Amino acid sequence: MLSAARRRACCEAGCRQRSEAGERLRYTINHATEREFLSQWVVPFLALFSFTTVSAFASCLRDAAAATMLTTPQRTSGSMAPRWKRLQLIGSGASGQVFLAVEDAESTDHSPTRSTDGARREPPTYRVIKRLFLDASDDDIMAAAAVEVKVLRSLPPHRCLLRHFDDFVDSDGYLNLVLEYGDLGDLERFMTRRRKAGRPFSPAEVVHLAFELLCGVRHLHRHRVMHRDIKPSNILVLHSAGSGHCREEKAAEKRRASNAANSDAVDEHAEPSLPGPGTGLLDDPPTSDSVSLRLADFGISRVMQTGSLRAHTVIGTPNYISPEMCESQPYTYSSDMWAVGCVIFEMCGTGREKLFGGENMMAVVCKIAAANVPTLPAPFDVLQPLVAAFVRTAPEARMTAEQALQHFFGAQPIEGKQ
Repeated sequence: MLSAARRRACCEAGCRQRSEAGERLRYTINHATEREFLSQWVVPFLALFSFTTVSAFASCLRDAAAATMLTTPQRTSGSMAPRWKRLQLIGSGASGQVFLAVEDAESTDHSPTRSTDGARREPPTYRVIKRLFLDASDDDIMAAAAVEVKVLRSLPPHRCLLRHFDDFVDSDGYLNLVLEYGDLGDLERFMTRRRKAGRPFSPAEVVHLAFELLCGVRHLHRHRVMHRDIKPSNILVLHSAGSGHCREEKAAEKRRASNAANSDAVDEHAEPSLPGPGTGLLDDPPTSDSVSLRLADFGISRVMQTGSLRAHTVIGTPNYISPEMCESQPYTYSSDMWAVGCVIFEMCGTGREKLFGGENMMAVVCKIAAANVPTLPAPFDVLQPLVAAFVRTAPEARMTAEQALQHFFGAQPIEGKQ
């Protein structure tokens, strides 16, 4: 048995290690953007000048960057950022915890009751805090965390991507991501619940969800981000009219309506309706109570830089990886499109079976190499060409998200944030 003093010393040592891990993560995240900017833009530009001029200018840049980082306040205070209040633990695992949270100003009342002046109080806007346990000795884990924060910070908001509101490293050295709340869970669990309840997806619902998934993937690829792990468990589901940011959506709709009344200009951020009869795959528009998708989990995303448009690391979930990844060949955005085809096929059966399933890894790899797509039963056979456009052995033969939206849907994709 350890003495009380020994246990206290071990506890203090653990706290110091976690604090060091937090400082290391802050440094990795803050300096990633600086290194990327220097390597992509500054160095090629300075190559036109003499060595003396380059050294002097680079020194000025470093001093300016250091001054900026020193004057930037750290978003860390105690075990929680002061802006957010945790309500309850809704998930936990070996890699971290997930909490339901609200902004601290809204945390005094969590029900839509009436205020003292008789006005009806709006319910709070729920968020999710994803608290990641980081092993400072594992460079891969630290790099993945830094990439996720970098992607979340740099990507312009989009309605089909999970929204990122804040991030901070707490006093225990753990990275906390404040994200949009998916009130219906992930797509895999949502399909399981629908299937057990005897309510499988209709073709109209699958097309609606495929449209939103393609819009999200298109947004990632347009900003040179490859997801690399698209699968149902990394796609969150929300009520279309009852999502965690419903109030923001309604406010945006009011602003667009007001602008339209005062101007003849077309709002470029307005969400288009799904294609109607004769314009594409969908014969009937989805019902008003349909759900919406949010592509999430960018922990293993890769930001593809100009001149390096192929990745080499084999990563992802076996059932959704492309043939070139199985063969350890370089791959690019088309690998994401292969995974999209697998997810759409799975949605047609409401998660009943995976396109490339198997009892072991070898069986899965053999099926992927063959790339045989079973014929979808009626009435889902209308989606067969869409799945086949992505599940092709040759990467160059697969449609991009942009091409698929134009070819199959005949409608403008969802642009910008909602």
